[in-house]
Amino acid sequence: IEIINDASVTADWGGNASLQFQACGTCEEISLTTVTDDQRGDVMQISYSENAGHAVLEIQTTGAAVDVSAFTELSFDIKILNIGSDVGFNYLAKSSTSLQMPVDISVADSDFWQTITVPVSALNAVDATDVIAPFIFFPDVGKGTGLVYQLDDVRWQ
Repeated sequence: IEIINDASVTADWGGNASLQFQACGTCEEISLTTVTDDQRGDVMQISYSENAGHAVLEIQTTGAAVDVSAFTELSFDIKILNIGSDVGFNYLAKSSTSLQMPVDISVADSDFWQTITVPVSALNAVDATDVIAPFIFFPDVGKGTGLVYQLDDVRWQ
C-alpha cells in the first residue's frame, strides 16, 4: 500500500490533507515543497531553516483506519541534501488505540537515494489492523537546524 507517491499522500490515507507538522516550535520555519528529481520525478522536499525548532512530519488518515496486517515492513526512500554530522531520525506509527516508541533510523550523509526498511516486528505496540498514522517521521530532538531531505515512495510491503 503506497503512502506517498509522486510527492503526494495517496487516497488510501486521505490525500495531502492528512499531512501535517506536529510538535512545532515554529512551524513556519519548516517547509514542505514538491521538487523534481532527475531519477524519481516529483518528490517531497522537507527543509528546516537555521532557526527551526523541532517538528514531526505526520500523516494521519482523515478517514477510516487502514488494515496493514498483511504486510511485513514499511519502506521509504530518502535523499539527504543537508544534515548535521550527529543527526539521526525517528519513525513511528500509531493505531487508534496505541502508539509505539520511536524506531531509530540511521541514514548516510549522501546525496544518493537510500531505501530505509522498518520491519513490522519493530512496531509491536501498534495494532496493524487499525492504523491511523502510518508515517510519523522526525529528526532527533533539537537537531533539525538547516536539515534538508527528500522523501519518495513511502509504502507498506
